Amino acid sequence: MYRPLIKIRVQERESIRLLINYGLNEIEEEHKIYDYMLAELEDVEFVTPVYRDIYHLFRTKLSEGQVIDADYLISHAPDSVKTEVIDLITERREISPNWNDKYKIFIPSEKDLLETVVYTNVARLKFRVIQKLINEKLSKLKDEKTPDEQEKLFIIHDRLKKSEVELAKVLGIVVSK
Repeated sequence: MYRPLIKIRVQERESIRLLINYGLNEIEEEHKIYDYMLAELEDVEFVTPVYRDIYHLFRTKLSEGQVIDADYLISHAPDSVKTEVIDLITERREISPNWNDKYKIFIPSEKDLLETVVYTNVARLKFRVIQKLINEKLSKLKDEKTPDEQEKLFIIHDRLKKSEVELAKVLGIVVSK
């Protein structure tokens, strides 16, 4: 069973994790990750309340000229946000230094791949949101009785489908038309 909200929540979580952990890093010369992510996700409505709160807090503080990080969120945010931030900044696993020192096998860290990780995450979140919108429009289209409204919904569905295919190409995902 396809569960679009679960998939969206996973991508929202990853977006907020990247924003908190790496927002101050540069993605390109003189461009911070938080600038890129906040600009790219401006039209995305987060469905998970705690991630929506964190995202809006970043946007609000940035509009006030203040850049925030995990320390700020842990010190000033509501308890539900604090708990989630602590969970998001906690390293889950650590690679043994023996891979490089002893076996001469270099394993890149997330920081080494940060630009790709951020671009891919933003594209995946948009892809999941578009899939959700497609499903919603199809449901409305099935229930709609008037031809004019059906035509409007079909045009919206067609545009969403084109966006889905475009993002799928970027992500290397195959979708049926």
